[in-house]
Amino acid sequence: MDEAYAVVEVMSDGEGNWNDFLFLDANPAFMRHTTMPYPVGLTATQLLGTPNPNWAELYGHAVETGEAIRVEEGELTLGRVFDLNIFRLGGEGSRRVAVLFTDITERKRAEEALRASEERQAFLLKLSDAVRALDSAEEIQSVTNRLLGTHLGVDRVMFAEVGGEPGAETGFIRTQYIRQADAGRASLSSFPKHFDYRSFGEHAMAIRYRGDLLVVADIDAGPDLMASERAAWAEARVKAAIVVPLARSGRLLAEFGVQSATPRVWTEAEVSLVRDVGERTLAAVERAFTAEALQESEARFRALAEASRR
Repeated sequence: MDEAYAVVEVMSDGEGNWNDFLFLDANPAFMRHTTMPYPVGLTATQLLGTPNPNWAELYGHAVETGEAIRVEEGELTLGRVFDLNIFRLGGEGSRRVAVLFTDITERKRAEEALRASEERQAFLLKLSDAVRALDSAEEIQSVTNRLLGTHLGVDRVMFAEVGGEPGAETGFIRTQYIRQADAGRASLSSFPKHFDYRSFGEHAMAIRYRGDLLVVADIDAGPDLMASERAAWAEARVKAAIVVPLARSGRLLAEFGVQSATPRVWTEAEVSLVRDVGERTLAAVERAFTAEALQESEARFRALAEASRR
């Protein structure tokens, strides 16, 4: 039998809430699909510590109604998702439930990867269409900040130009997007227009100099962050961030970043998207700066030529 099979007795607390279940039987496929040890005689809590509470509720519903249930449900403790058929054993009043299920984790991961890829491509196409006709570096930055900020639901997105010598850099925020406050979350204030990079710590600056991404899920828990760096982020009310630097020959020239006012575990897809958008934006801004400088140079040349003819 390829399908996993188990029989459980559903348990409730003193208030009648379904809160656990005891394993009465299981076939060999149960261990293969779940990676759990032989479960008979043990409760879900004994096996998993903090199992998904939906399990007991689903089994309890089958006990109460006698209706069969077909559902897909995950168990974070195991890192797996299952396709389940749940049905009551015995008549009304029985607390025994049988469940047939298969591990569909890989299928769900493939579906999620495909969905994420499609969303990513759709967003990048939308972004490309939005900035294609823009000539100004500031316009490119502003549109990119807003679109990425709303797509990811982050609190702040910004583009910073960097000046000064290595070890004494100063930042200038040319553009930034700030998420608007809503009923559930307050809005951040604007990041200071001018700031000193020295307050953000040697470790983080070394990452920037290499041109590597700086990804922080929780500023307060980051093991490599200095106290002064935590204080600098705290002053800006930032708890999590992804920073994409533009570095050349060990010098930091600019950076693009997204920030969250609460800790956030960034997914691989989010990090990859921010990296891609950041690198595209930095390249587009460099091209725009070059074009603007060329236009200014041509304008000066024309002015000199006209003056010389007078």
